[in-house]
Amino acid sequence: KSPYLHRFLTAPSLYICHEPQREFYEDVVIHAPRIKERIVNFLRVPIKYIDRSNARASTIIVANSKYSQKYLKQAYGVAPILIYPGVDIEKFTFSKKKKNQVLAIGNLMPIKGHDFVIRSLAKIEKENRPLLIIVGSSNKYYKEKLIRLAKNKDVKCKILDNVSDLKLKKLLSASLAYVSGSYREPFGLSIIESLASGTPAVVVSG
Repeated sequence: KSPYLHRFLTAPSLYICHEPQREFYEDVVIHAPRIKERIVNFLRVPIKYIDRSNARASTIIVANSKYSQKYLKQAYGVAPILIYPGVDIEKFTFSKKKKNQVLAIGNLMPIKGHDFVIRSLAKIEKENRPLLIIVGSSNKYYKEKLIRLAKNKDVKCKILDNVSDLKLKKLLSASLAYVSGSYREPFGLSIIESLASGTPAVVVSG
């Protein structure tokens, strides 16, 4: 992920880094639950050291949260500075009118925790259970897996891909909540975009 360009710059450089190559630092079960994926990640191990070397060539690394600041220091052996991200609240529609739906945003992969969200919603009484809308790039294997899980748990689920910014803003303002079960997620803009839309965010810690 870290650009090679940093190695060749003579001028001071500032690298805004949200996260390292997480698959090399975290539980293999989360990042590569299938044998095929574990083989691919094993073959990609040199990337871990290339990424670290490229990042360390930067003059300054910027992290977007205290959590990421600590994580990047452990991964790269440098001390990043902290700059929190923000959103332009004038570009979002604050609305109190809500539909009986909750919104999750993130690619269809295990680390995004969509399966956890489905299991959590299944604990709500059926008559009050909201529709789950997931917005994220589709991986056929995990998409089918999530659809099966939702059906088994009797959770109404709609998966959307290639959603425009305008439609995403409408979904955010119309939902009861933004929900995220992501595993060790760095500071995501979706949370504060949701709050800017008058929609509470329900997320996990760590």
